[in-house]
Amino acid sequence: MGSSTLPTPDYRYQSTIRTKDSRSRVSLAEAVGAFEKHLIQEALKKTGGNRVQAAKLLDSTGRIITYKVKKYNIDCRQFRQDRKPTVLHGDDASSS
Repeated sequence: MGSSTLPTPDYRYQSTIRTKDSRSRVSLAEAVGAFEKHLIQEALKKTGGNRVQAAKLLDSTGRIITYKVKKYNIDCRQFRQDRKPTVLHGDDASSS
């Protein structure tokens, strides 16, 4: 699998090491979860919400992606493309 098929990393999910006195800390689990959710959403965008194809992009399985979609509460419907056929109206319909 080539690296060109994977989404570009979004560095806003990276956190810096902070001192004990810092109030805003991000745990490793939270950072990994946020990044994982982002990667899954990007793959779903590229595949029109198709979990199996998204899994292939991420070198994973459809079952794992389905589990993670539920875990992160991702609504796959938002990534589905309108698949209704285009209907010609008026003069356009008679020109064929």
